[in-house]
Amino acid sequence: MAVARGKGVRLHYSQAGSGADIVLVHGIGANRAFWFLTAVPLLSKTFRTTTYDLRGHGHSDMPPHGYTSQDMAEDLETLLADLGVGAVHLVGHSFGGATALHLAVLRPDLVTTLILADARLPAFEEPMRLQDWAHWREWSRRLGEEGVEVPDGQQPLDHRLLQGWAQLALRRTPTLRGPERTFVPYAGWAGTRGSGARLDELLTKTTAGRDLSAVAGLTPQLIATAAMPTLALYGEYSHCLASLAGLRRNVRDCKTRILPRVGHFFPFVQPELFASHVRAFLLDHHNEATACSMR
Repeated sequence: MAVARGKGVRLHYSQAGSGADIVLVHGIGANRAFWFLTAVPLLSKTFRTTTYDLRGHGHSDMPPHGYTSQDMAEDLETLLADLGVGAVHLVGHSFGGATALHLAVLRPDLVTTLILADARLPAFEEPMRLQDWAHWREWSRRLGEEGVEVPDGQQPLDHRLLQGWAQLALRRTPTLRGPERTFVPYAGWAGTRGSGARLDELLTKTTAGRDLSAVAGLTPQLIATAAMPTLALYGEYSHCLASLAGLRRNVRDCKTRILPRVGHFFPFVQPELFASHVRAFLLDHHNEATACSMR
């Protein structure tokens, strides 16, 4: 583990492998272990992979403010400068996808390709209640069977729900599977008292609770300027499919895939599936770039 300086904060990062650079950005409530324990062993066979803790997460600093996707993108820009890696293949999951996309449109010179894994983009997401999620009935039934308190279906489906799960993780580690696993981020990479307490601190002691749902300039008009080859991967059980629809409407060079029988956290739950799509996309890009250079 090493330390770089983001936008006035210390960011902890790890690297593995060799080859072209690929940088992976985790979502809210996770940390670099989301990737390092799952996708990195698979991708580092071909690429030099960099994972890091977003501000307020893992071992990185937690300032009192600055948690919009633009703030996070500026952190990432500074991290890449510190690493001296130049243009990279950039991957983002959930809010990490908003961060990656924000950097891609602000600094397209730094992003060779963009891969968005169940990215949640506030510009395309209307407020949603739990009961509006297509798989709510099945998920709530399974929660009850596990002896877990079932949230009110009127509860907004946003980062505040993660806070509830953080508090739950302080008491137990859920063992759910299937579509209901969509909202159980602590089932594997963060099922510890420390991880749950850190998310609870982030959402109660900083401006993150407000910042994370802000469009922060990442409007459909700005998103439409993205010109690099883009892959959008979403789970069948995702609650972020409105973002996928927005990407399809606005990003001209965007390949999309809906992966069957997986939810929001599929890069962690099914790393082989995730890595296979990433490798195939990057191989296609490499072959296309090679063919163009030979013309």
